[in-house]
Amino acid sequence: MARQISLLNQALKQYWKNTTTYPKYAYFMWRNKLANANRDFSELTEQDIIEKYCKGSMKKYGNLRQWENTEEYAELMNLLLLEKSNKDFVEIYNAVSEKAKQGDDKAVKTFLALQNELKKSIKAKKSNKAEKEEIEEDDDLILE
Repeated sequence: MARQISLLNQALKQYWKNTTTYPKYAYFMWRNKLANANRDFSELTEQDIIEKYCKGSMKKYGNLRQWENTEEYAELMNLLLLEKSNKDFVEIYNAVSEKAKQGDDKAVKTFLALQNELKKSIKAKKSNKAEKEEIEEDDDLILE
């Protein structure tokens, strides 16, 4: 079975594979206190980022800081927040599930609401996937 890669990692891949955009990757990882298999970017200091990834240039570092205000950076942040919220949802679901199993009435109601939201989410994802497949299958033939 193929290994699943998160949407965030897929998006970041374009940065770490390219030597000219790697500083953006390092900066994003550092700003958000993230780590990869080789390095914990949260351990780096601002000076480390400037020296290692901006080659000591404050201008390059300033460009990275300005990059935070772009749509490109915002899209990466949205993916990061989505990933975090998915993990939080699982934790909340498990906690509520345990309380519901113990007979907590409020937890049972919350659990059922979470289940309904989960079903809606799965249904919406399946619908979106089907729409994408339908669009990809369109062969641009015009029938008269």
